[in-house]
Amino acid sequence: MKQPGNGPTASTPESTDAPAERQCGWCSIDISEKGTRAQYCGIQHKKNAAAKRFRERNPHYYARYSRSDTRLAYNETHKKERQDYARQRSRRLRIDPTYAAQQSAWWQANRHKAIKYNRVRRDRKINNPGSVGVSDRDWIRLVIRYRSRCAYCGNLPKHKIEMDHVIPISKGGRHAIGNVLPCCEKCNNAKSSRLLAAWRYHP
Repeated sequence: MKQPGNGPTASTPESTDAPAERQCGWCSIDISEKGTRAQYCGIQHKKNAAAKRFRERNPHYYARYSRSDTRLAYNETHKKERQDYARQRSRRLRIDPTYAAQQSAWWQANRHKAIKYNRVRRDRKINNPGSVGVSDRDWIRLVIRYRSRCAYCGNLPKHKIEMDHVIPISKGGRHAIGNVLPCCEKCNNAKSSRLLAAWRYHP
């Protein structure tokens, strides 16, 4: 007979089983506070995952639209307009004094996305073909060789020297000392993920 006032015994499941931590299936943030049937942190990430599954199951569905003659002809006809719009928007964001504050606020509010982006970039550096890494010793010697100046504009950076991949990692470039140069923040942001020739001839 159970005595009044006694709490649950050690064999009671409620006392031993702690709620398992669950993560969003899209961005991997903790969703333990949501219902037991929830798999995503929000409706948008649920839609993103569903669309990704559909693309994986039907690889030829979008190919007939993205690589169609009409789409390719439109891209070729409006290529100059699209490039000009992208450059103007990029310049406006860099010149806007509130851009840095907006960027900082976004990173603070979307820390889980920032961690995901950094993880993807780190994996690209480690797993891309021919990647051998950049040691601190080699990087310091390279910076000294350029007298702590930007390799592109020759100016002394206001804050700190940044590492730029001449051939971007997203385009198959190696994360090695032979593919990196010291540069300032302005040149690094302007070059972005473009090849050096494309950036020089289309600033």
